[in-house]
Amino acid sequence: MHMLGIVTTFRNKVQAMLQTLHAMVLTIKVRCLKLGALRTLMIPYVDFITNQFAKIKQNINRLVAYLISQALSIKVGVMLVLHKVGQLGQQLLTTARQTLQRVYKALKRGH
Repeated sequence: MHMLGIVTTFRNKVQAMLQTLHAMVLTIKVRCLKLGALRTLMIPYVDFITNQFAKIKQNINRLVAYLISQALSIKVGVMLVLHKVGQLGQQLLTTARQTLQRVYKALKRGH
């Protein structure tokens, strides 16, 4: 559960950063439109920045999805280990009880 919390925190921080970047791209576009004559020179750069922003956002979304799946896989692995440890602990407890019973029987017989 803790791993999912870390991934969620990471996702929230990345989303905040993406919102900031998106606002910056929009600001650049608005300023570019206000420049008038330089607008035609600036549009390819603004389009390039916008495309790069979209690619970064897509890659980050993939990364977050991957991290969530990995966190869930780790959680399942830990649950399996805990289950196996519980089984081994139960076997150890059973063996200890049986050994103790055998010792009592041996003491009663005088061995």
